[in-house]
Amino acid sequence: MLREGIFITGTDTGVGKTQVTAGLAALLQRLGEQGAAQREAAQGEAAHSEAYVRLWKPVQSGAALGLPTADSYRLLHGSGLAMREADIASHTFAAPVAPWLAARAAGAPLQFRDLVADGKRRLQQSGCLLVEGAGGLLVPLAEGKRMADLAAELSLPLLIIARTGLGTVNHTLLTVAYARQAGLEVLGVILNDSQSGSFELSRLPEAVQMAKDNAQMIEQFGDVPVLGILPWMAEDEHADAAGWAAWREQWTAEIESSVHLNVFYDLKNRRQRQ
Repeated sequence: MLREGIFITGTDTGVGKTQVTAGLAALLQRLGEQGAAQREAAQGEAAHSEAYVRLWKPVQSGAALGLPTADSYRLLHGSGLAMREADIASHTFAAPVAPWLAARAAGAPLQFRDLVADGKRRLQQSGCLLVEGAGGLLVPLAEGKRMADLAAELSLPLLIIARTGLGTVNHTLLTVAYARQAGLEVLGVILNDSQSGSFELSRLPEAVQMAKDNAQMIEQFGDVPVLGILPWMAEDEHADAAGWAAWREQWTAEIESSVHLNVFYDLKNRRQRQ
């Protein structure tokens, strides 16, 4: 059984957490559908569709709904889930700054209690809710509140997306340390090559070795599992439905072969939420 929800954060902006989140959603949905089909075939029942995964982007800035550069657009098309873009993103602001500033610039300051209520409502729905934050844990979200406060209020475990290259060890260990200080459960880290600019460069021996060395240091000094190392996989923002489907097939295959997915499943009874 999939977890009720996971909060996905990054060590910084631009580390590829939207791309990773979309791919994870697509893969977990497909695995859920395959498992259900196998069970139904064994029991002689008709297969039926079900939402095993849902996506939520509480707030995005520097974006507009419907534009290919918006995280909500990339989450929708990258995952292929049967959702509407407007249902994925609760708040969208034009200014390319931290959510707290972007909301104030738009004359619509974010109310933290409303964000928490929105998250709790979504958690009551079926399937696993993948929540993608904006930037890192300390990004200002609402008055007196940071992104980490939302994850804590929702009692969601944390998945950290980090770069593969130079500097990622320090950034990742700082993120892990702050998460634990804030009382958050850290499920693990996924290293995502967001800088090399091509799939081929991601696979060069020196790039692969650097990523492996960084993963070893993060695990040893952070006492946290590195769940996988992913290559750069560019998106085509002008792709049609067929183009997105082809990208999604390749990306989910890469994730399935490179990432330990066991942490996404809750082997114990689901917690009862208030």
